[in-house]
Amino acid sequence: MASHKKKNRGKQLEKARKRRAKRLERRGRPGGEPIVIVSPPGVEKMSEVLEEFVEPYMEECETSESMEKLLSLGMVAWDAALVTGSQREELLNSTLAELPAEAREDARSILLVLIHRKETYFADNKRFILSFELVPGADGEPRLNVLSSMPPA
Repeated sequence: MASHKKKNRGKQLEKARKRRAKRLERRGRPGGEPIVIVSPPGVEKMSEVLEEFVEPYMEECETSESMEKLLSLGMVAWDAALVTGSQREELLNSTLAELPAEAREDARSILLVLIHRKETYFADNKRFILSFELVPGADGEPRLNVLSSMPPA
């Protein structure tokens, strides 16, 4: 029974992440066409930043599914730390609403800790994380790809 709930939570987080990425993508593209720049020179890779951001919690991830969940929470917390007030609450509440009721309190606690971590250790990075994916690397280990906004001018 517990593993079924975990699978549902993972699916719900993934659906919420995809919906959120689509909303952010629609808002952020003038003329409706996506602009994709792969690893612009002089700009840190957000995949490395996101990995470093969630690193203190990675040892608890025993499966790629648990890693996806952590990265999803990390992405939401990262973006929530970039906005304030009602925008932040709306983002947190819409994410938590996608989870089963019994998981919401724990998820909120984790999100708040991660928001504090972002504001403390990554305050200078103002890029939004739009989406991510884990893909198999050449060595068989999952590799993280991140789509993010460009740094503010």
